[in-house]
Amino acid sequence: MIDTLVFDLDDTLLSNPIDSFLPRYVGALSKYLADYAPPDRLVPQLMRASQLMVENCDASRTNEQVFAAAFYPALGLDADALAPVLARFYEQVYPTLGGDTRPIPEARPLLDVAQARGYGLAIATNPLFPRRAIEHRLDWAGVGDVPWLYVTSYENMHFAKPHVEYYQEILGYIGREPGRCLMVGNEVKNDILPARAAGMRTFLVTTPDAPLPGDHAAADYHGTLNALRLLLETGGLTRET
Repeated sequence: MIDTLVFDLDDTLLSNPIDSFLPRYVGALSKYLADYAPPDRLVPQLMRASQLMVENCDASRTNEQVFAAAFYPALGLDADALAPVLARFYEQVYPTLGGDTRPIPEARPLLDVAQARGYGLAIATNPLFPRRAIEHRLDWAGVGDVPWLYVTSYENMHFAKPHVEYYQEILGYIGREPGRCLMVGNEVKNDILPARAAGMRTFLVTTPDAPLPGDHAAADYHGTLNALRLLLETGGLTRET
């Protein structure tokens, strides 16, 4: 029986068009750090260090450590000296970047039903950002106050999507059997296939006005967040494992 729901964040619980958000974020960060490194040097290193986090398979290093090793030395920067500067950025500037994001209306009612029925809840967003940035995105989604069992971030994870080890690590942190967990996400490659490989049940989030992806059959379930809420309300997720 499924007793834990693990959610992707962006475009699952929060509408966040990456094509507009990422340039806005990179532009704001590079402007904020212009006194430390020119944008034409900083931005390529930022993207390179981020890609190395995605590729990392070294369980001895957190994503934050992978990022730091690639980013700061290449720019001649001291990570410890820059830490308070970055902390101010994520407190003061990052919260202003959510203009194109919007809460997905169906998300909060679904989570309220899940809480009322005793499901454990966790966030499995790609851990390429600091915890504070992810907390802001949870607030933008209107779900920052949910009692999450775990929220992935670059400080606390050693892998990223789409590695199966990423989902295995989450399962270890929350102490749940994979067959009792349902991964809920909008991407087959990043959310469904690796979670399924880790032994989790899967729910592919779709929208009524978009065609089903050709590989949607890889998921145990697919539908809108409202459809998932109905499954919870009617006991439709109860199954032998």
